[in-house]
Amino acid sequence: MKTLSSKSFTLIELLVVIAIIAILASMLLPSLNAARDSARRISCTNNLKQLSLSFIGYSNENAERLPPAIIAYNGTNVLWGSIMSDAGYLKTTALSYSPKSRDLLCPSSTVTDNGRSTYMQGNYGMNALITYTLGQSNAMSDYKLSSVKKPSAKVLVLDSGNSYIHYGNISSPSLGVWYVPGGHNNLSQTWNSGTYNNQSDAWNGRHSRKVNVTFLDGHVDFYQADQLVVPEMWNR
Repeated sequence: MKTLSSKSFTLIELLVVIAIIAILASMLLPSLNAARDSARRISCTNNLKQLSLSFIGYSNENAERLPPAIIAYNGTNVLWGSIMSDAGYLKTTALSYSPKSRDLLCPSSTVTDNGRSTYMQGNYGMNALITYTLGQSNAMSDYKLSSVKKPSAKVLVLDSGNSYIHYGNISSPSLGVWYVPGGHNNLSQTWNSGTYNNQSDAWNGRHSRKVNVTFLDGHVDFYQADQLVVPEMWNR
C-alpha cells in the first residue's frame, strides 16, 4: 500500500524564500515611504488652504484686516488661533494639547511639548509682518489687505516651529522654536533642552526636505526653507 508523503522545505530553500521577501520589501519600501510622505504633504496643503480661506473670511468681516499674530489682552498673550476660534473661523478642538481636531497640525511635524502635540508650537506660523503683533495694537487701523503690495508673493502662513514668525527669525532663529524646518541657519542653534522636542524638525524640511507656504492671495506653494529668506516675501 502506497502512502502519500509531503515534501518539507529544506533550510536552504527557506533562507532563499526569506532573502527574496527581504529584497522585495527593500525595493517597495522607498515607494511606500514616498507615498506616505506625499499623502502627508497633501493633508498639510489642505490644512493650509482651509486656513487661508478662514483668514480671508475673517478679513472680509473685519474691514480687510487680518487677526493679530499675537497680542496682549487683559494681561494675557493671545495668539491668532484663539482669536480666529472666538470669531467662529476655527474649531476650539483644534487649539488644545493633543487636539481632537488636527486642522492646525502638520502631519509631518515631529515637534511635541511635554510629549504632546499642540498647535502653538511646531506646526503653522503666521507672518507677523503683515499684521500687528504684541505691543503694536494701536497700529491696527494701518494694516488692511488692500495696502499690501503683491499679495501673491507675500507669505501668510507656513510650516513653522512657532505660531508666528517673520523674516528676522528665519535668517537668525532663536530659542529653538523660531524657525522654518530645514533652514540652513537652524544648524548653528543651541536647541531648547526643556519641554520641547524640536531639533530634528528644525533641521529637516517636513515634506521631502521642503515646506508648504500659503500666500496672501490664498495659493499654496512648495519651498526649501532657505528660499524664503527674502525680506520682500514678508514685509508689507
